[in-house]
Amino acid sequence: MEPIKLSFVYSQELELQRVVSAAKRIDWYLNHGYRLDWISFPKILDFGKRKIFSEAEVLAAIQAEYDKNIFILAATNLDQLYDPYKTKLALFIRRLGLPIISPIIVTLTRYGMGGGYSLPNSVVVNITQRTEINSLTTTLHEIIHLHLHIQHLIEKHRVTHWSKEALVNLLFGAAFPDLQKKDNQIPREVNIEKVKIIYQSNFPDIEEIILMVGKINAPEPAI
Repeated sequence: MEPIKLSFVYSQELELQRVVSAAKRIDWYLNHGYRLDWISFPKILDFGKRKIFSEAEVLAAIQAEYDKNIFILAATNLDQLYDPYKTKLALFIRRLGLPIISPIIVTLTRYGMGGGYSLPNSVVVNITQRTEINSLTTTLHEIIHLHLHIQHLIEKHRVTHWSKEALVNLLFGAAFPDLQKKDNQIPREVNIEKVKIIYQSNFPDIEEIILMVGKINAPEPAI
């Protein structure tokens, strides 16, 4: 099995995009159960009091903190940590019946939330909020997300945000039991147990799992 390869990128321009994007999503984060202190911004910019800064102000704040050597070291360490898992990841994705995405572009950042992903083949990892091993788990977590979204399964079956996170956590635990840890960020009102039952009853049929998870919070049909 050909492993899923990673390609690392980082720059001041990418950091600018990351900060601007995170600032625009503050209200979305807060409305979906996240906390402001989970989001990293340049230290001299207080987005808690003021949500709008010019790009020139943001770029100046980034330049004051930017150190390329930090990213070089982070990329080297993450690549080494990832190496034992790259084939295992590909095998797991194939077991789910999903097409393999490779290479994955990994944007290393010091800002925003812990991680993210975007089609067709990109993930982002915050290297300041995470230890080295957590940078690895974030990378693997986001790559699983990416493979679910490339088929538009989440959107097709209208899975809610936190149900999706609960499902990805279960998939992560199945693929990498040695790395799994309890995630306390998922709100208590999310029916994690129901997601777990659906997952265990239908694995590895990922489309059936997502179909059933999407029905958990679906509105009742009109009579």
